[in-house]
Amino acid sequence: MSVENGKVVIHAVHERDAEEFWKKLGLKETETCFVCGEGVTAKTFGAVAPFKGKVVVCCESPHCFFHFKLKMKEKEKEVE
Repeated sequence: MSVENGKVVIHAVHERDAEEFWKKLGLKETETCFVCGEGVTAKTFGAVAPFKGKVVVCCESPHCFFHFKLKMKEKEKEVE
């Protein structure tokens, strides 16, 4: 994790570090996918991002990941 241009950037999390990463973010054991609403854990997440002052997660579904990225891009445009 690093800070670039005032934004926290996480490039990748190895599977062996996922639980620790999840805890450092203060996430519950099971969170809700930002797109589909299904349960997501440290072992089943596809993406994590800040959104409107909180951390949101995305499940492993390629469909959800695609829509998750779109929502994050929309948020960036609002900030600009």
